[in-house]
Amino acid sequence: MNLFNPDAEPLYKQFISKYPYHAKASLAHFDLATFYYNGKKYEKAIQYFEKVNHENLNEEQQLDANFKLAYSYLNVKAFDKAVPLFNKIKGGKHKYTYAASYYAGYLEFRNGEYDAALADLKKAEENESYKPLVPYMIVNIYYKKGELDQLIAYAGTVTSSKQDIQNADEFYLLTGEAYFRKEEYLKAEENFSKYIRTAKVKANPEIQYRLSYSQFKNGQYEDAAENFKVLAIGNDSISQASAYYLGVSYLQTGKKDFAVTAFDQARKSNQNKDIQKEALFNYGKVNFDLERYTQAIPALKEFLKTYPTSTHVPEATEILSESLLKTKDYSDAISYIEGIKSRSLRINATYQIVTFFERYRAVE
Repeated sequence: MNLFNPDAEPLYKQFISKYPYHAKASLAHFDLATFYYNGKKYEKAIQYFEKVNHENLNEEQQLDANFKLAYSYLNVKAFDKAVPLFNKIKGGKHKYTYAASYYAGYLEFRNGEYDAALADLKKAEENESYKPLVPYMIVNIYYKKGELDQLIAYAGTVTSSKQDIQNADEFYLLTGEAYFRKEEYLKAEENFSKYIRTAKVKANPEIQYRLSYSQFKNGQYEDAAENFKVLAIGNDSISQASAYYLGVSYLQTGKKDFAVTAFDQARKSNQNKDIQKEALFNYGKVNFDLERYTQAIPALKEFLKTYPTSTHVPEATEILSESLLKTKDYSDAISYIEGIKSRSLRINATYQIVTFFERYRAVE
């Protein structure tokens, strides 16, 4: 068998068949199973490992048989059979301690047994061979359990150690999500950027939106605008939100002409009613600032009619009154202002001006 001669298996089977109760029959099964295990023929390895009588093996051979059978089960996706064996041998201090802990942790993680998985994965992490393999699963567990502070603390330890991380993209993504949910946007932006750099596929719109929003909250308006601009093309809720924050980003960088176009797009979508409301108000207000009164007036009228309880009502009312004044539509302005139940000083000043000019025109 060690020479890989083709008659090895028949000779072993002949021995086992002829002497099934011999003390070395179990060793023969063990040898054949190990041979197939080493050749990655896991189904055949299982066939022989399952026939091994452990009482006829020494302690090291028993350990080998249990681990290799468990690993073979893992490879043929017989997970329910693999877990008990990995759990059986993961304790103590031997050559399979960390490997068994890692695979037990992986299978527990897969089954949603997060507390057990966390303990086993942290044990496996003590070994340099498994240290790079576990971080993405551990942050995944903390995220699924909603333990964001623990996730952030653990991720900080991993990144500060500058160790290699398998599935680094998922590690950075979940870390970014944790910071994002905690509204710690500087760290969120840092981790989302790392995710995009390390991911093997293009980030989906939801992740790109979180990155853009983090940049927006961090005052990086030009970077945010560049990213929102791409996301704003579309008809879904992300596109609408991106168009709105694109408009706000343009306002922050003094690009009102671009801002009004972005707000116009966001106000026409009804995916998110709150964003639609804010976009409509800003569309009217920016048009007023740009002295585009014929666009501002209908937008502001629509806003006041649709959202009479909004906190923007006083300002929208004042802007609308002044827009009517600027268009010299004095009679409409007077009629509108006289219909307002509670008028501010600014509106009363506008009312005084429009009534003067209306009466002056009559005299003229």
